[in-house]
Amino acid sequence: VGLVPEVTLRVRRHEANSTGGGAVAALDVAYRHLVETVFADQPPERAVRRSEMVARAELALAWHSLQDDFDAEVGLAYRRSAGRHHPPVRRTAEYWRLGVVAGLLRVVGRQGLLASRRGAQTGRRLVRRR
Repeated sequence: VGLVPEVTLRVRRHEANSTGGGAVAALDVAYRHLVETVFADQPPERAVRRSEMVARAELALAWHSLQDDFDAEVGLAYRRSAGRHHPPVRRTAEYWRLGVVAGLLRVVGRQGLLASRRGAQTGRRLVRRR
């Protein structure tokens, strides 16, 4: 836990600005500024966590690319970059789920992915009812 004497992340997301039009690129800039600000002038024992934070931010950006912009190529590029920045992230379920969703998007397209989401939501509701 640390204190940073300035605003590190200034993002306001709502339906009108969360898809297309550079929304993911704006988040990318905001996340990278956050990382730079948080890790500026940190001692080596804390700075070692920088690559992990970058990878986690890139995984978040990958999800935004897939779910908001329906762009499998950009999502996979962020996923690959996360794996390069912090190789242990490749062993997480999130990393592999991103690959599955991107593959699904490539095969069935936007409408197919939306239908798959609706099916998954219905399935979760049915399981909760038991």
